[in-house]
Amino acid sequence: MAELATINVHENEVVDKVQVVQSRVEDVELPEKVDIIVSEWMGFYLLHESMLDSVIFARDKFLKPEGFMYPYKCILYSAPSYSPELFKFWENISGIQMNTIGQLYRTKYTGKPEIMELDPKNILSEPVEVYQFNTKDVQLKELNNISKNVLSECIKNGHVNGISLWFDVFFHASNKPDILLSTAPVSSNTQLTHWKQTVIVLPAEKPVVKTEKVNYNLNISKNESNPRHYNIELSFLDSDESNTMDTKTAVDEKKEEFRKHHNADSDYDEYNSGSDD
Repeated sequence: MAELATINVHENEVVDKVQVVQSRVEDVELPEKVDIIVSEWMGFYLLHESMLDSVIFARDKFLKPEGFMYPYKCILYSAPSYSPELFKFWENISGIQMNTIGQLYRTKYTGKPEIMELDPKNILSEPVEVYQFNTKDVQLKELNNISKNVLSECIKNGHVNGISLWFDVFFHASNKPDILLSTAPVSSNTQLTHWKQTVIVLPAEKPVVKTEKVNYNLNISKNESNPRHYNIELSFLDSDESNTMDTKTAVDEKKEEFRKHHNADSDYDEYNSGSDD
């Protein structure tokens, strides 16, 4: 990429204005502070791969006090969702029961979050803000562990088989409203981002009705052995409401841990390839 950027600089005859540095940002030395830092650091569910760590390093070392970060405001959202493609295929195939195979398939899915395209009509509640931060002042220690009790109320009848995550980021615009980049579920006639949505797949599907409560704790923490990875833990919460989702039918022993087992870089390459397979 640095080589292509250098070629582009020469093609546009701005060699006297633009300098391309091919290096890890942690190894770069600059003669002076900078006015703006622009970085596309966002991963799946916003934090995947922890590339923001390097951006924070660059901010603390290079950015002027009055400088700007692009993007600057970041919000992670969550909502219960339904993904028919996860389980329906294995329920009954031309009259042949496939329950055992279907259960094995469910077990496979619950080992790691799935990156997939969700239909907006299958989002079963209004999105709830899980975490918000500003890249101008967020500190590394704040990103080590993020925990949120999410209290959702279903807006329609349906089935829950996953908890979905997506994010919005905002960019300053001079004398105009902020520019929004959203990775929320979109209709088929709207352009989808490569981030799609992240779905924490549940071991069992649960029917819900309008106004029913789906309450859970979402914990996102850095992996101790590999700080570039995050572990995601989902726990359903008890509630005094009689129509609250039964936690023991939703997850095994009330608590199920979902971890990214695969190499972060290989996962990113797979989903960034544009393949929907």
